[in-house]
Amino acid sequence: MTATGLYRHALRIAAILTALAFGGAAEAATIYVSTFGNDENDGSSWDAAKLTVQGGLNAAVAEDQVWVAAGEYVERVTLIDGVGLYGGFAGTETDLAQRDWLTNATFLDGDGAGSVVRAFSSVTASSRIDGFFILNGSTTGSGGGISCVGASPTISNNIIFGNSANSGGGISCSGGSPTIENNYIAYNSAAAYG
Repeated sequence: MTATGLYRHALRIAAILTALAFGGAAEAATIYVSTFGNDENDGSSWDAAKLTVQGGLNAAVAEDQVWVAAGEYVERVTLIDGVGLYGGFAGTETDLAQRDWLTNATFLDGDGAGSVVRAFSSVTASSRIDGFFILNGSTTGSGGGISCVGASPTISNNIIFGNSANSGGGISCSGGSPTIENNYIAYNSAAAYG
């Protein structure tokens, strides 16, 4: 084989190795949710937004973010490991830094049907819930607003109010190591403690 032939062969091998090394790596996605959406949509843009927060979470995989536009979402949600769940969007943003979660109030309303937000042991520190008004959770167990069982999510920039439980009216964490920061937790009640 000539020097030119070896050079071309080496370039082909390098191209194949590069494709193998980087071709399979998926880029993190943003899944969009809006009160004007439809869970049949793929959630790939504000125009193709999902309707429910859980629909957005179910479409996400680790390292994805779910962006939820302002409005009221009457549902209970279960966090997904590695997924960042963010409320507080007007529905036009293209960058997370553009959101204003206090102005664009995004309500997760549990409608008295159990804990509003649940996180189980598969949920690690790479998961996040950020920028929601979490209300009307009610359970005879623990965690009317947020219930973490062996989970370690980041719970940040939320207003958690008007929830009730046997223990932990606002938040209950049993096991795990959640990070709880910059939240307003008030007007919750617990029958036993917390």
